[in-house]
Amino acid sequence: MPHHIRWPFYAAAGAIIYGIYQLLVKYILNKGMSVPDLIAWLGVIYGIGGIIYLIYNDKLKNFTQRKYDLLTLCVVVLLIHVLGDYCFNRGIKFAPNPGYVTAFMSLTIVFVYLSSLYYFKTAKFEWGPFIGILLVCSGILLMTMTCDSINMEAPKLKKPKMKGKNVLIYAEKND
Repeated sequence: MPHHIRWPFYAAAGAIIYGIYQLLVKYILNKGMSVPDLIAWLGVIYGIGGIIYLIYNDKLKNFTQRKYDLLTLCVVVLLIHVLGDYCFNRGIKFAPNPGYVTAFMSLTIVFVYLSSLYYFKTAKFEWGPFIGILLVCSGILLMTMTCDSINMEAPKLKKPKMKGKNVLIYAEKND
């Protein structure tokens, strides 16, 4: 597959897969799992998979100083990722439609585009993509700020008094 086709293909596939992930997260959170618990369980499962990969591919040997520095940077990336996941998942938990949160989080294109111009030599400013980004951002803001559910109150949780059970359920809305 040629390079100019490869990255859009993977980006589109990633968008679909990440969309499935978001719908599953919303389902799990609606079933009562807390956001910190979800992140912790995903981290444990991800960690087990990572260890299996490293052992299977014999990647635990011969750490050089450069690899150690990259590993340290990986810890920073992990912390940023967990914080981003927490904020994103809290948004999904309280949004009536996870698409609203996904759309709003897509505003990161401005940050990534402008930061890339500074940090990566291969990135160059072009007016066409920049105007496209501004139009997309306008559409996202229009969609998320004008939807009827933007002013809805987040669902309230209460702890039922049940012997031996610690289950969170949604409280009924008092009108």
